[in-house]
Amino acid sequence: MIITLHVNYKKEDVYIKGNKIECDIDQCVYSYETWGRLFGTDKTQAIRFIKRLEAETIVCTENVMVSTRLTLC
Repeated sequence: MIITLHVNYKKEDVYIKGNKIECDIDQCVYSYETWGRLFGTDKTQAIRFIKRLEAETIVCTENVMVSTRLTLC
């Protein structure tokens, strides 16, 4: 549920360290540390959880600079 609240409902550009990153519908660009904070846990648990979701083809991830682009599949 938390993930669906944070993905974009329209195309948007995100700036990280001065670099423009395109973020389409059903995508968001957050670091694993940020996901950990949103989930109420740490970075390691967030990585494990997102990897499980990726194995179930619920989300797809892509490394973007120092963050991760997460897409709802």
